[in-house]
Amino acid sequence: GLDLVKANLYLAQGTSFVAVRPEEDLPPTLARPSVPERLWQGEFETLAAEALPGESLTVEQRFFLAGYRYAFPLEVRGVRIGLVLTSLRRDGRPLDSEDVEIVRALLDPAALALENAQLLDQVQRQLERVVALQQHNEGILESSPAGIAVLDQEGQVVSANLAFAALAGRPRAELLGQRLSELVAIPGLPEPGAGISLVECRDGLGRERQLQVSLAPLQGGERFGQRVLVLQDVSDRVAMENALKEKDRLASLGVLAAGVAHEVNTPLTGISSYAQLLLAETDEADPRHDLLRKVERQTFRASRIVSGLLEFARKPGRERRPVALGELLSETAELLRERLSKRSIRLRWTAPEAGEDLVVQGSEGELQQVFTNLLLNAIDAMAPQGGGDLELALELAGDRALVRVDDSGPGLRPEHLDRIFEPFFTTKRDEGGTGLGLSISYNIVEQHGGKISAENRQQGGCRFVVELPLAADGAAAE
Repeated sequence: GLDLVKANLYLAQGTSFVAVRPEEDLPPTLARPSVPERLWQGEFETLAAEALPGESLTVEQRFFLAGYRYAFPLEVRGVRIGLVLTSLRRDGRPLDSEDVEIVRALLDPAALALENAQLLDQVQRQLERVVALQQHNEGILESSPAGIAVLDQEGQVVSANLAFAALAGRPRAELLGQRLSELVAIPGLPEPGAGISLVECRDGLGRERQLQVSLAPLQGGERFGQRVLVLQDVSDRVAMENALKEKDRLASLGVLAAGVAHEVNTPLTGISSYAQLLLAETDEADPRHDLLRKVERQTFRASRIVSGLLEFARKPGRERRPVALGELLSETAELLRERLSKRSIRLRWTAPEAGEDLVVQGSEGELQQVFTNLLLNAIDAMAPQGGGDLELALELAGDRALVRVDDSGPGLRPEHLDRIFEPFFTTKRDEGGTGLGLSISYNIVEQHGGKISAENRQQGGCRFVVELPLAADGAAAE
């Protein structure tokens, strides 16, 4: 058999050859160009002797000094994959032709095995890169706040991210194979590549949403008719934009109202004064007396409208101080008790536990004006049928106080709910309503950092809710 002193192997890795078994006298790596071309020419090459004194060592000479005498190239289909180094036989004799055949017989299948191993390693590394890239892309999709889904030609969901599942209101596993129309009711999808559309729709939980919608062909999936749907929920942004527009509109309207009120107030005062003067000088039996009385009443009504305009246009500036809401609401209800009694309306007042009150930072006079307006509106709503139940409640909701006014009247028409806080909008035009009370209340609550809303109750009647932030020094006061 073949008995060698030692052997070693350099394997190709990129642009270098790397020693499989490190040795002190061998370079651990070799650049491909540093390996002499002649070592690749035959079945094997005998290594050159030592260098002469003063000469720099070549790769062959370094092999020789390390005890190696032969180099066998490893090639598969013309690709250089390695270099095998062998020493002399252990008995000191050089390799003969039979020894070379033995080495080559061992190396040829070894070369194929090495190539297969390298190919397998390359495939494994490539697969790892593909998996890492896939995980990276999936991470990007899952991190996106936009709902992203792939739809097939029939509009069924092929895949979707978590944001899309949240819009659909279902676990992601339940989305696959479902039609888009069964998940999110989007009226009229845009054509693929048509850009971004803003649509108003309901999500999977029935909530109204403002969505930016775009549709594009899936690259690589065109022949299957697959498309990528992107849904961006912009409800909060649209609401903020609408609020800013409304604020600008009300500011402009306030400037106009103030100007009109000041221009009208002076001649109105004159008309009212002259009417009262003529009334004092006119006998009640005189037919003109009734006409003058009507003029007086109308000037009083016009004066109320002007006062409302001035109040509507007034900018906030009153001093803010701690206001105990329970105490203020009790006082407001007491002021209206006689009117409630005359209308046979039962008042139910619900307050926090004894010894506690919810405190907000604000203007006591302005807040009382808001609550008086709401209670008077509720009383007027129940006036036609006479009697009824009016509930006034103060509640704690986190770091905010809620004031609720419920009446048992006929409620508001659906088309009126969205306009109830608009300036000059009134459902009591025949009763002399100016349409400014609720609008002024809305502005006051907003200036206090709160919200006011109206809705119809399921059991009948209307509900107004005022939400105000609690004072910073605590939710309750003794």
